[in-house]
Amino acid sequence: MPKNFDFRNSLNDRQFADMQKQIIKHGLVISLVNLFDENHTPYYVYLSVKASRYQEFLSKMAKGPFAFTEYGEVICDGIGLMPSPKVKAEIKEKYGFDTDQVLNFQSQMLEKYYGKK
Repeated sequence: MPKNFDFRNSLNDRQFADMQKQIIKHGLVISLVNLFDENHTPYYVYLSVKASRYQEFLSKMAKGPFAFTEYGEVICDGIGLMPSPKVKAEIKEKYGFDTDQVLNFQSQMLEKYYGKK
């Protein structure tokens, strides 16, 4: 999660509830993982995580590096901590999810369950 994430831009109650409804409907949670290669180049990866494994996924994420591909299917990835605005728009069009809402939802869940920001 980017260190400069601002919780003032978090999802409001309605948006949060909408995300939870989508999870229940589809049984999947879209999640962001950030990683770095041996040259310290950052990458972002969006995973489709089964809702039944989401809390375990968050627990592993809160503890540090882990084998994230064991928890879901990679939907898309790229260089950088976050996709560019152009790529965000392409992701929304192709996969139907808002990358900012995914980050906000995930951040709120990590904070709620593990006290991580």
